[in-house]
Amino acid sequence: MVVDDNNSFTDAVSHLLVADGFDMVGAAADHEHGLELISDLCPDVALVDLYLGEGNGLDLIADIVRSGLAERMFMILMSSCAPDALRTVFEGSDADAYLPKTELSGDAIRDSLGGML
Repeated sequence: MVVDDNNSFTDAVSHLLVADGFDMVGAAADHEHGLELISDLCPDVALVDLYLGEGNGLDLIADIVRSGLAERMFMILMSSCAPDALRTVFEGSDADAYLPKTELSGDAIRDSLGGML
């Protein structure tokens, strides 16, 4: 599942990941819809953008943890920012991994999962 407020990016990454063998179960553009879909769909992996328009991915990930849904999924924080610029942000979050948007691929996600799926 992808949570990102940029519809063009969401469409592109959805096609890329399906082509790389992933099942895309849903996409959301904001915090509220993302939490609702994650609760309803129970994806194995959620790709969550750091910047969600008026909200942010860190708050969404924290809400996923508070709701108890995090135990059933792997949460990857993503952003167009360089990894070094976000190192302390990621380390202080409940995200399981961080991937720059420019490096998103099926192989990068599989590497982040470390054989979990």
